[in-house]
Amino acid sequence: MQTITWNDFTIQTDFHAAPPAASAPGLGNGNLWLPANVVKANGNLQLSLQQNSGQYYYNSKGVKIEIWAAAEAVIQQAVTYGTYYCTFKFTDGAGNSAWEQFAISNSSPNITTIFGLFLFDPVASNNPNTHSEIDFIEVGYQNQPNNGSGWIGQQPGGPSKNNAQFLLQPWDATTPNQPDWDILKRIAIDVSQIPASGEVTVKVKWTAVNSPVEYSLAYGAYDSSNFPTTEIITHTTPASVNTYVPAPTSTMQLHLNLWPYGGPSSGEPVFCEITNLEMP
Repeated sequence: MQTITWNDFTIQTDFHAAPPAASAPGLGNGNLWLPANVVKANGNLQLSLQQNSGQYYYNSKGVKIEIWAAAEAVIQQAVTYGTYYCTFKFTDGAGNSAWEQFAISNSSPNITTIFGLFLFDPVASNNPNTHSEIDFIEVGYQNQPNNGSGWIGQQPGGPSKNNAQFLLQPWDATTPNQPDWDILKRIAIDVSQIPASGEVTVKVKWTAVNSPVEYSLAYGAYDSSNFPTTEIITHTTPASVNTYVPAPTSTMQLHLNLWPYGGPSSGEPVFCEITNLEMP
């Protein structure tokens, strides 16, 4: 682990060793998280997913392959009730927009890479939401096809093609390994509406335990002073899942991460720059 500072935040970067050499890393086996993939770039906080781990595994054909390394930034400031803002963009590492890899219109999107912004308490509790997790946003296809046939396309009344989600945890509260659609809300970010700056802004209002959480997303770079009053995408958790909305604790922290199901399906490095972050 290492500690960096960005804007007014103190940030700890996670490191986890690679999974057993006999298998490729991925969900279930665990990813390799590399502190070097959390840096300050262009004045922003940059998370990257790169094949730079220096560790290897052998695939089924005996070919030696370098393990992809993920990135996680853990904000050290205390977590409280209030409204959170985060502006971010995907780039090619040189500042150029790379949102196309998540575009719904793309016939070969990067389906295995996830960007997450979430509250998490590593100390397990007895409440239904074991780690008091609130996912402000997860961008990605969750290793699902982009044609509406996977579980992400089965949301009642939701877009059959979608590329992100708002959610509490556990995502499969009702039936193991099946989404609970009151807890998980899939959304469709229209990449064509993102301005030339490449940024989108998420706003999340969390005001009390056992009370609804309000999510909003707007295309463009905004902060608490100018976030649009008419948001592009909104969602409020239904009262039926209020028991999954946690209270803040001394061990709860805000996390940002970029990780793969084994590796990016694009086969190319992925970069996510956070240009603004506000906590209450």
